[in-house]
Amino acid sequence: MLARLRATAGSWAAAVARYNGGSGKTAHAYACKVRSNLVSLNSVNASLIDGNGCNDEESTAVTPRTRRVYQSATTAPVG
Repeated sequence: MLARLRATAGSWAAAVARYNGGSGKTAHAYACKVRSNLVSLNSVNASLIDGNGCNDEESTAVTPRTRRVYQSATTAPVG
């Protein structure tokens, strides 16, 4: 579903914002949360989501299991 949204929206940032179904502040807050999770995972993919207006100081807790699954599934940046 997210890949389909990216195709219609034109970017991962817009796709993530639309995925949550919100608009305006809600969509931006969700995109910032996703970006924060990617930053916590040390993912180069975090740069695909615009960080303007996001509080990068605020770290997101990612469970060890989520971290392991993400790292085993990630082989290259998505672009």
